[in-house]
Amino acid sequence: MFLPQTDAKSKLEADKTYFDLNLRNNYSNYNSLNDTSSLRFGGEDEGIELFRFTPSDNNPVYYLRNQGYDRLRDDERWEMLYDEYNYDTSDVDYRENEANSPIVVYNTMKELADTGLYESMGLDPKAYSEDIFSQKSKIEYSTLNDFAPRYLPVPVTVDSASLKDYNRITHGEVFPEALYHQQEPPLLNTEIEFYPENDEVRRAAQKLSMSYDDFENIADNASLNDDLRDSFYTNILLIRSRYTDLSGYYPSDRMTQLAESIVEGKTTDYEKAQAFVDYFEENGFRYDKEYVPSDESIDYFLFDSKRGSCTSYATSMTIMARLIGLPARYVEGFVAYERTPEGEYIVRDSNAHAWVEVYISGFGWMTFDPTIADYQSSSSQEESSFNIAGILAYLGRIAIFLGVVFIIIFVLLLDRIIEVVFRISLHFRSSTERVLRLYRRTLKLLSSSSGTDLSGYTPHELLGFMRRNRQADLAYVVELFEYTCFGSHEPTDEEWSKAYTLYKAEYKKLRKQPVERGPVTAMR
Repeated sequence: MFLPQTDAKSKLEADKTYFDLNLRNNYSNYNSLNDTSSLRFGGEDEGIELFRFTPSDNNPVYYLRNQGYDRLRDDERWEMLYDEYNYDTSDVDYRENEANSPIVVYNTMKELADTGLYESMGLDPKAYSEDIFSQKSKIEYSTLNDFAPRYLPVPVTVDSASLKDYNRITHGEVFPEALYHQQEPPLLNTEIEFYPENDEVRRAAQKLSMSYDDFENIADNASLNDDLRDSFYTNILLIRSRYTDLSGYYPSDRMTQLAESIVEGKTTDYEKAQAFVDYFEENGFRYDKEYVPSDESIDYFLFDSKRGSCTSYATSMTIMARLIGLPARYVEGFVAYERTPEGEYIVRDSNAHAWVEVYISGFGWMTFDPTIADYQSSSSQEESSFNIAGILAYLGRIAIFLGVVFIIIFVLLLDRIIEVVFRISLHFRSSTERVLRLYRRTLKLLSSSSGTDLSGYTPHELLGFMRRNRQADLAYVVELFEYTCFGSHEPTDEEWSKAYTLYKAEYKKLRKQPVERGPVTAMR
């Protein structure tokens, strides 16, 4: 009798796994390479601990890399390209892709700078005067279950002498030999060394003002002079070709204009990359992993909702960096910031994260995290030394603060509290009263949120109003109301359930006046 159509998403459609994994049944999937990046919406996690590690240094945050992606598809998910980068350690020169590693790029350019032959081409010896990769760090992995971690702390920085201990997988990146092979029983404790991306390294990268054209020109001439391996130069060309490519994706004009405006006045690669990071922090963006927008395009995220998870932030920055000619790639892995009193870091499924790597001309890949900083929610790591009086005073201040917060939240959420009371009250009404009250509630919500008295509207006029102004369709509710009110129909439990389910699905559209926005460019 009543068969209205609704665009409301089912629970199954909205409840997607954060990293396309069934964590309860297969921990090892977190170590798998995937052809495509994670879903951008519908993320869930359970706070399950995967593994721990103990570092030799004392950084507040560690990025543990799994894999990067090359090409953006028209559905705005990233995919891996394997062709040029698949290597087998038995028959491949490990130096082939050293242009991916900051320590190799920096030291190679330092050697060229020392010759004095390339200064006129933009190779400043002063920019390579320091030995910034003199000190290694190390981390020791451990786990409490059968999950064997093989994540490398970023950057993936390995010198030529150490490459024999590593297996190359893709993108010219590496895994330690001990972590790459899954052993039986699994290797639960492993120590690896790496060169950290510390403040000294970042200061060195900030000094570099050469363009990518300068970088290619220097490498080209050095290769002709036999000062540089041909493979290094070839890899430099490949990096720019691949990681500025947006073929098959059609960004809107306003996205291109935004990217150009963000880096206006910036001269170095590092300044431009950092400008993108700062833009998200300074322009009202919100982190919300559970948010599923009506329009899932990156264009909508950048200009309308400004709300989403790490995948949207990282995808947006990667696109914009490529739009202004900056080689960039989307990366997934874990970010670790929860620490025990003993200094051990805990990595959970909720630490799964996406960020961006930007290739700094004359330096190599560097890590940039555009997701606004409040996504990190670690507990305090400071030791407590309060006495009883201090604790009581502290708790008193907390109580006052919580009281003020409660009042503010109550005022802000008053309409939602009223809605909860309304829904509870329906359980104590007859089926006929439920339908009549549901219609009156719909009328009241639309009148209140639009500032227009709609009490004189007929049911069909009200239905037309919500369709035109809210893109909401409660035809089933309206028709059931008419049939009950004017046709002396006693609604069945099934009819009531359908009407109530539709009302809940469309509730947000009834409660809030929609924000006016410009047209969204269709992605082909």
